[in-house]
Amino acid sequence: MFHALTSRRPYQIVILAIIGAVLVRVFVLDSFIVQGDSMAPSIIAGDYVFVEKFAYQRREPAPGDIVVGRFRELDIRAIKRVIAVPPEWVTVTPTEILVQDGREGTSTRVADRQYIELPGEATNGATSTYRLDPYEYFVLGDNRAISEDSRTFGPMDRFSVKGVVIARFRFSNFSYKIF
Repeated sequence: MFHALTSRRPYQIVILAIIGAVLVRVFVLDSFIVQGDSMAPSIIAGDYVFVEKFAYQRREPAPGDIVVGRFRELDIRAIKRVIAVPPEWVTVTPTEILVQDGREGTSTRVADRQYIELPGEATNGATSTYRLDPYEYFVLGDNRAISEDSRTFGPMDRFSVKGVVIARFRFSNFSYKIF
């Protein structure tokens, strides 16, 4: 009797571990390999990123967060950095991007923030102003010169944000970074 119970135990542990891993993968974490260099140098093509799905159940996206979501006009996942949150206003000029806290608030140049390391033009020459409605976020790629982001597709809806990037693994030099 004792021998029969102990022989089944390893199988039970393996089955429970598989079920646990599937539940975590489906409900808590997502991961994928990045295509494109719109987030270079932070995240480059070929990097493996881990996305926490429940992050925004507890809080709202904040400036500086790297999120995965979908734009209204696209049916593909996009990985971008949150630049502005409601009720901020964003003004995109040919040379800079300004974030203003409300209609009368002070403006802050986005280029002054530390996570942007590559030079790039702010736009293709046009000046645009966006007022972020509740649950809209202005997101940009760190590599401004090639990124197609909120400057092209408009703000990203809160409901289409799938999660926040919590880590990336770079296969080329076996390095990782926790965000």
